[in-house]
Amino acid sequence: MRTVDGVNSVIERGAIERMLAALGGRPAVMAATTQTSVATGSRIGAAGTVEFAAILVEHAEEPSYHLVLSSEGLSRLARLAYTEIGNGTRGHLEGVALAGSDAVDGPVAEWRVAARLRHLDLTSPLRLARMLARPRCAVTATRDAIRLRLWGSSVMTIRLAATGLPDTVRLSEQGEKTAVEVGFADYRRTGKLVLPYAVTIKADGRLVHDERRSAVRVDESATGHRFRVGRRSGTRSPGPCAPAVGATTTALMDRIYSGEVDGCLAGVEAASRRWPVGRGDGQGSDARPLTN
Repeated sequence: MRTVDGVNSVIERGAIERMLAALGGRPAVMAATTQTSVATGSRIGAAGTVEFAAILVEHAEEPSYHLVLSSEGLSRLARLAYTEIGNGTRGHLEGVALAGSDAVDGPVAEWRVAARLRHLDLTSPLRLARMLARPRCAVTATRDAIRLRLWGSSVMTIRLAATGLPDTVRLSEQGEKTAVEVGFADYRRTGKLVLPYAVTIKADGRLVHDERRSAVRVDESATGHRFRVGRRSGTRSPGPCAPAVGATTTALMDRIYSGEVDGCLAGVEAASRRWPVGRGDGQGSDARPLTN
């Protein structure tokens, strides 16, 4: 009989506890509130490669993040530099998030916040560990692989290295032909935890994201002020077991990341087709141009 937390056998519980122990132990995982990462890397699109630098503060479990990102393409006119905050289903963006466009300051569409949160779920072993420590999704496992059934027939598979640390995370989504795989490497002791300093993302085996972290910090104190999006912020996300805002995670992430790469390399036109700005129909950013 399946228990209320979605785990139904000694095998599942053993695999989960093995992963938690490798990351630093259940008490340390559960005590963490936020992870701050300083990173540089590359995003690789069909048109070429764009370099980025980012500082990301992500909540260990709640649907909240604070991202400061800069990226530069072939020309000075194709620079991105923005701060984006997400909290639940709400978000706020300030800066230039579309190559060649004016700076904006205002809310962003729900789909963009959902895509960021799905990205964090895939690329953060800490968030994965918290998800498994109190699972709300159906879980099956062998000694070296843990599978979470998210929504419909969508499945997240976490493969563990011999150490018990997450080696890869593979996402197979209903209605999505592209298979996304996240890889973790260069694990280091970070306070009480052991976390990766190298993260890659592949789409159908093709490298699309290569990230190296120069610093990672885990905090146990409350830092909710970093995620404020306004008076009515903090609306809870449907969570990892619920479908992402009318589209697959892969499609949503592609709209942000491929759009940014295309924009930096080729200018405004390509990015505008993928991510129209200033629309209130959920298809683009609702942010307003900055005024003097």
